[in-house]
Amino acid sequence: MIYLPWQPIASAGLAWFIYKIYKARTPERPGPPGIPFLGNLLEIGPLPHIPFTKWAQKYGDVFFLKMGPLEWMIINSPEALHEVLSRRGATFASRPHQTMLSDVASEGRDGIVGLSYGPVWKMARRVFTTVFSKSSVQAYEPILTHEARSLCRALIEDNRVHGSKGFSTRFHHQWHSFNVIISVCFGFRVNSYTDSLCQLQLKINHQLFQALDPKYYLADFLPFLRPFSMKKKREMKKVMDNTLDFSKRLYDRYKENKERIDAKIPTNMCKYIQELQDAGELRERNVYLLLGETFAAGLDTASTSLTWLSLILATRPDVQKKAHDELDRIVGRNRLPTQEDIDSLPYIRCILQESVRVRGPSPLGLTRTCLEDSEYRGMLVRKGTWIIPNVHATHSVYSHLDDPTSFVPERWESNPKSLVEETMGKQGTREIWTFGGGRRVCPGLHLANASLIQALTHILWSFTLVPGDGVNIDLDEMEEGLTNLPLEQMVRYIPRGEHVEPLLSADRQVSLADTLSNE
Repeated sequence: MIYLPWQPIASAGLAWFIYKIYKARTPERPGPPGIPFLGNLLEIGPLPHIPFTKWAQKYGDVFFLKMGPLEWMIINSPEALHEVLSRRGATFASRPHQTMLSDVASEGRDGIVGLSYGPVWKMARRVFTTVFSKSSVQAYEPILTHEARSLCRALIEDNRVHGSKGFSTRFHHQWHSFNVIISVCFGFRVNSYTDSLCQLQLKINHQLFQALDPKYYLADFLPFLRPFSMKKKREMKKVMDNTLDFSKRLYDRYKENKERIDAKIPTNMCKYIQELQDAGELRERNVYLLLGETFAAGLDTASTSLTWLSLILATRPDVQKKAHDELDRIVGRNRLPTQEDIDSLPYIRCILQESVRVRGPSPLGLTRTCLEDSEYRGMLVRKGTWIIPNVHATHSVYSHLDDPTSFVPERWESNPKSLVEETMGKQGTREIWTFGGGRRVCPGLHLANASLIQALTHILWSFTLVPGDGVNIDLDEMEEGLTNLPLEQMVRYIPRGEHVEPLLSADRQVSLADTLSNE
């Protein structure tokens, strides 16, 4: 037999991997056993929140998984989320190293999503919290009202085209969210979801979220695959090049029209970013990454929430009837809703709050890590452990609410809150964790809440939603991926009277943002 010098090395390496996998699991650290070398890697499946939630029912609200040489801690209950994300945020505030996110998407961690907690992260975070603060979002109100009404006009037109068959509104909602973000960032908007700029960004977003799914790059869990994974890294690099080119194109367009845009939208994101860039606090690459990440995060979060809302409402005529009664009592039928009406529409706020809880934009929160060995409930949490909030289990299995998997807006009527009030209020009694918590709570929360409530109010004032002919809407069907995107299903938007279209058509409110033509 020929002696191969690498055989003892390979055997020792395999033994080391097996030892690393099994030495981490102790009786005090619950979780499914997994298999040697791979751990639980083959058990996750295309929708990880489903097995995570099943394991949470068996192993408790905090359990551990082995993903090759990596360790994951899955947190499932409101109490655990409060402790880990809020009370111990400094310990668990960093992001783990994910090749696609940290090295490729964030180009060496120059963006905010992949940054570890520290001075650079604080500076980047300051950009978002300034541009998307409560006072800034209040200044964007004309933009949000204009886009909500533009959305309703587009829905009327497509309802006329498709008739009783109904149509998928995914692109409409993506266009609405795209316009909100592009307006507050750059001072521009587009006239249709078929616009080339909108379609380009939607394509980039789809590729980006596909590539950022941890399952896409298995070399993070199986390091020996790295030499064979260069194609995927090149694909991701191309996606990021497109993202940065898109951001640069619009940023250059902003600078050409800076004086006019700043006068109309004085809190726009580009203005603040340029001030930091001129002061030497932001490099050019940082600028394009921050703008690109704003599109990626904001567009999918808001549009997915609106799509779920439309599907849920189409299955619940009783909820629509109650909302219509409230709107007719407060707004009436002779004018369109305005921002001033929102505080007088508590049931509309209850609908939004319950929809985001039952079908949020993502079943899992963004992953965190600890930079040094720590402990939780007496259990060792090793340096580099991935900490994953299972929001799906938080809102179902471990919820304190009665019948938590059902859509019941009335549960909030005794204390109707905005999404901001629920997320930023008393953490120990929080029931909705869709937007994260602690130091990395979603910085776009104020904008998301304001744009969603405006869109929902206008949709319910304008329409009755019903399934398309022969359509049985299934709220459990969703696409694979990082976001909780429902499968496309047909919905009819029936105007609530002959006066709806004339009032929307006669609306003369002009957007603060400039309209870009197809280029």
